[in-house]
Amino acid sequence: MTCEKDIPSAAPDAGGSSSPDEPRKIEDVLASEGFYMGPPVGVSMWPMLRNRHDVMMVVPAEGELRRYDVALYRRGEKYVLHRVVGHYGKGSEKGYVICGDNCVMLEYIPREDVLGVLRGFYRDGRHIDC
Repeated sequence: MTCEKDIPSAAPDAGGSSSPDEPRKIEDVLASEGFYMGPPVGVSMWPMLRNRHDVMMVVPAEGELRRYDVALYRRGEKYVLHRVVGHYGKGSEKGYVICGDNCVMLEYIPREDVLGVLRGFYRDGRHIDC
């Protein structure tokens, strides 16, 4: 499940490097606001999250994620929201084995690539805690 790539910004960031018309990145919103809310885009986390219908709430990832947490990470220029199904260790590199609920391919994501974790979502005005 990918997230909206960027979100509109009401004001430039503290560094003054962006104009009010430039969108802010999700990681910047997580750092400044402490959470990100927006619609999921795609079907990889269906049926839990519905494409462009639900509203997800993501908070910054702190500490090690547990199995079944839903992690937000970057894959190139896209944001991806998939479930942690395990952990791996390759020498000094440690990370998560991740897969979308509606996917079959496993991904191996280093811990440092994880930006946030899903804390809940809203569906038809009702909050669902994760």
